[in-house]
Amino acid sequence: MALTEVQEFMVMHAHDSPSELTLKYRKKLPFDIGAVALQIGLRKKALKKIPAFINSKTVLLPKLYEQCTQEEVAKYKATLIKGTSLLDATAGLGVDSYYIGQLFKQRTCIEANAEHAQLLKHNYEALNFEAEIIHTSLEEFLANDQRVFDTIYIDPDRRPEFNRKVFEIDECTPNVLELKDQLLSRCQSCWIKLSPMVDIHQVVTSFFSNISQLICIAYGNEMKEILIQLKPGNQVIRYEAVNITNEGITHFQSNKNDVKPLLSLPGKFFFEPNVAMIKSKLCMEYSHEKQLKVLYPNGYFFTTDAYKPDLQGRLFEIIEHGQYKKELLNAIIKKHQIKKANIACRNFFWKPEEVKQQFKLHDGGEWYLFCYADAEKKPQTIWAKKIVDGAL
Repeated sequence: MALTEVQEFMVMHAHDSPSELTLKYRKKLPFDIGAVALQIGLRKKALKKIPAFINSKTVLLPKLYEQCTQEEVAKYKATLIKGTSLLDATAGLGVDSYYIGQLFKQRTCIEANAEHAQLLKHNYEALNFEAEIIHTSLEEFLANDQRVFDTIYIDPDRRPEFNRKVFEIDECTPNVLELKDQLLSRCQSCWIKLSPMVDIHQVVTSFFSNISQLICIAYGNEMKEILIQLKPGNQVIRYEAVNITNEGITHFQSNKNDVKPLLSLPGKFFFEPNVAMIKSKLCMEYSHEKQLKVLYPNGYFFTTDAYKPDLQGRLFEIIEHGQYKKELLNAIIKKHQIKKANIACRNFFWKPEEVKQQFKLHDGGEWYLFCYADAEKKPQTIWAKKIVDGAL
């Protein structure tokens, strides 16, 4: 099929600056150069985030693109979410349905916004992906359509009004808390994507006994989302921390046994769990399994004397450690001629920026400075160097 004039222009200028294109071609083309330049800019970003979703015919909108799922995350979710019939109750751009729905025989997508529903239909046709697309709200669909699905998937809109970003569950649209019982009466399994900012305790309290799985998903050690699975009846929650990288996927799961690792002074190595582990609050269970000791009560800084190269997080060799005293730290800085450092503070009295200013340090370099308050509330420091690819 021949490309339209707009599509030809986008292909020809795919690598050009959108702002420069707008200035250069303003009022010189038979189409809106501003809108086309916006597409070119979005597509540049999308080629990294959702490459398989992009071709010469697909169209993006800024709001839908911002909330859509990273391709690698969507592919991972497709390994979890299974069945024969799928209802995507908040389709949006359609990225999740596109990846998750590949193995479903029946795919239904509903979208409350008319423009977004039309865009979804256009993009799925461009991708040769078949799905029933219905322009309606979830509330109207549940009231008027009595079908039962194997799986319902929901990604509530976190910018429902005036582009104001929210993350509390009951502030998103639709309000899944109000619709929970209706949803569970229409499926065997309901999966809900939540903001990475939402509080885990609030999630568990809000959905109570219906949560079967609670999965914190990170991509490249950056939290992307919290995914929960709801099922009818009383469930036992399985917590899972997932970090997706170019090298593969790491998992750790637990039903939470409320274990408490031993407190310790710094040993030979320092360990900081990945962000998914921290968000899921599984650090204590993980450290117990890996025989690590914690540096402060209920903390996220751990230590060990044994070299453990396969830990899910960052492992460092401890070079120096001691109390946070100006004369001691200045002596270490002078001894090792430290001018740059990567500073992290937890359970501490000052922020990294304040520590950096106190000792006139610049960001970056091979040195890492970890600051924390121990069990006696005394400020402590660890100077360390990162162990890369399992090599000391």
